[in-house]
Amino acid sequence: MQLINRYISIFVIIISVTLISVLPTHAGTSTSNNRIVITVNDNIVASNIPPYINSDNRTMVPIRFIAEALHSEVSWDEASKKVTVKRDGNIVNIWLDKYTYTVNNVSHKMDTKPTLIDPPGRTFIPLRFAAEALGANVEWITQGNINYVRVNDNTYEPTSQQNTEMTAEEQQMINLVNHERTSRGLAPLKVSMELVKIARLKSQDMIVNSYFAHQSPTYGSPFEMMKQFGISFSYAAENLAGAPQVGTAHTNLMDSSGHRANILNSNYTSIGIGIVDGGKYGKMFTQHFTR
Repeated sequence: MQLINRYISIFVIIISVTLISVLPTHAGTSTSNNRIVITVNDNIVASNIPPYINSDNRTMVPIRFIAEALHSEVSWDEASKKVTVKRDGNIVNIWLDKYTYTVNNVSHKMDTKPTLIDPPGRTFIPLRFAAEALGANVEWITQGNINYVRVNDNTYEPTSQQNTEMTAEEQQMINLVNHERTSRGLAPLKVSMELVKIARLKSQDMIVNSYFAHQSPTYGSPFEMMKQFGISFSYAAENLAGAPQVGTAHTNLMDSSGHRANILNSNYTSIGIGIVDGGKYGKMFTQHFTR
């Protein structure tokens, strides 16, 4: 049985929205079609036209999408059907329907040709060639029914916070949640960094893909997402909120009976909170609970 509750508060021009869904463990099933998720320097990026795998088994992406994610300047010459990308003093030229491309006037070859998809008039090129020509490396990872393509600058080094630490705001919300529990005689929830990781990904995904819902176009349901990242559970739930501040988000969650029930549910033993700046609410909040 699915429980969905919505709570909306308006403070002058600030809108905070929260959602909750609680499903039995067996409710989540994987879809048959694999999805492609691209990250640049460990941040999810998305185009309005999704990547695809062509007949040569190459991951094709809009050149502007990957170039701008790597902070490059992109221009298009209609007469010659040429895309020019400038980054850090380097110039890459790519021609539509040609295998040849140049980096600083030195010719190179792709093993598949760039293609125009019209509408909307986007030039798609193989991701690996685009990234490596711009001084980045590409790694392909498959987890469940999701294919992750990690594009990182050659000089990029993940911070320890991304892997092992919560942000100050995430810790603040954990403290608020556990205060609500302990003040009512409930055991505090233990932080799971694996849950924190996927909670951040969900918050980022909602911002990138401009939606606010439990069902993600990238990861599926919260339960599918947890399974895809190897998280086992007998009970699980997700709270979502959009608000400019931690305190506002927490108050709105506690003022909603469904969300409050998740926070105060004695079945849950672990929590992960992911807070990402962005979106029309200022910040996106995801809370994942498991046992």
